[in-house]
Amino acid sequence: MPQLAFDIGFFAELPKLQPPVRKGVLDAWEKFDRLSLDQLFKDPGLKLESLQKPRDKQIRTIRIDLFWRGVVLAPTSGDTFVLLRVMQHDKAIAWARKQKSTINTVTRAVEIRDAATLDEITPAYERVAQASPKARLFEKFSDGDLSALGIDAETLRQARSLVDKEQLEVFAPLLPQDQREVLQYLAEGCTVEEVWQDIVAPALQAATQPVDTQDFETAIRHSRARIALVTASEELRDILEKPFAAWRVFLHPSQRKVAYRASYSGPAQVTGGPGTGKTVVALHRVKHLLGHLRDGDRILLTTYTNALVNALRSGLESLVEDPELRARVDISTVDGFASRVVAEVPDAVALRPLMSNEEVSRWGKAAKATGFTGSAQFLAQEYRHVVLAQGVGTLAEYEAADRRGRGSRLTAAERPLVWETVERFTAGLAEDGARTWLQTCAQATRLPAENGRGTGMSRSTRRRTCIAARSPSWRTRGRNETLLGTRRA
Repeated sequence: MPQLAFDIGFFAELPKLQPPVRKGVLDAWEKFDRLSLDQLFKDPGLKLESLQKPRDKQIRTIRIDLFWRGVVLAPTSGDTFVLLRVMQHDKAIAWARKQKSTINTVTRAVEIRDAATLDEITPAYERVAQASPKARLFEKFSDGDLSALGIDAETLRQARSLVDKEQLEVFAPLLPQDQREVLQYLAEGCTVEEVWQDIVAPALQAATQPVDTQDFETAIRHSRARIALVTASEELRDILEKPFAAWRVFLHPSQRKVAYRASYSGPAQVTGGPGTGKTVVALHRVKHLLGHLRDGDRILLTTYTNALVNALRSGLESLVEDPELRARVDISTVDGFASRVVAEVPDAVALRPLMSNEEVSRWGKAAKATGFTGSAQFLAQEYRHVVLAQGVGTLAEYEAADRRGRGSRLTAAERPLVWETVERFTAGLAEDGARTWLQTCAQATRLPAENGRGTGMSRSTRRRTCIAARSPSWRTRGRNETLLGTRRA
């Protein structure tokens, strides 16, 4: 009997779909569940249609409603179809025409790539690379090494055209997921052996026969890290009504390794672009840590907007069913938590938080008063990245401070005037009973060391397991996006 499976790309976009569209997805799935293959192709409501001039004849569309269509992988053999995306009618047709499906000869998994766009941009990057004095990004890796990691001939051509990680970020969303991840790991400095262990080995399927690149029915069942086979309408209805529930189905082996590692020696950084599952890993890390808390321990999960706080709470509810366990998790914005930490200090004075536009204005006034001719933005960044970051409190400490990475030169003779401007700015804040949120955060980080022996801070604040989920490739190195770690004062 035919069945409709679901690609991880569909689930990533699911929160954007309105309830009537989700209902249309459920209706389509039920047709696959009850109709024969011949009936599916003849059903006038489903309209399982081929495309004009597609990159891949196995990519088709189905009707969700009058304005929305689903893009499906419809292999020429086997009974399993895969819903890749649900989009507005014209966008779905345009997207579907560009896609190409293949089977990875190493991992045996189904892969989807934007072949049309890749073919369009690759020659231009090859010309740039030929004229560039830079070494190629993957120059030290042989074709054989890359092939052993699952990089096929098409992706190899694109990889050989790149000279830096910024170019890789352009290509990454267009590439098959596992091949993209292999290249991102290598670009971050990982060895071939590390990539094999982290990405390829967990995805390998035991088989004695060579890979049949036309057997999509088998390949779909080898793609559980990105394709879900839903067996009951109740299960699908639950996922459609609670989009985060889908992520209980998907957790890539490299993501699981990060989320369920027994412990870290300190903070760990997880980086990646939008939609790569960083927040999901943070929540799975919470789930893992909840099983190892001692009496009185709590978990702190922080983010940067109130909207994300609500999303994290909803996600945690889907992932952790026990309300008593969920009650041991504090979910908050960073500045909101810092404000509470500072407010717990005995005799704490309530200070008014400063809005960002007001902060820039105050820096401008301070600069005018001292005669500093640089921009207010420079002063704000200098205060953030040098003064607050290094706990600078005097002119002597500022003159000795490390400014590497600031990107703007500042001579020794200029530092006293900058420091005078900083003092003018902070004095004005103190006079008006105001404080920037970064000042609040800086004070909150100092308090455990100052008062952590039992005074000035509640036990619940001092003793927490900390996870920071930011706006956040799957590796605990690179850009600082999501932090996973434990810390007790």
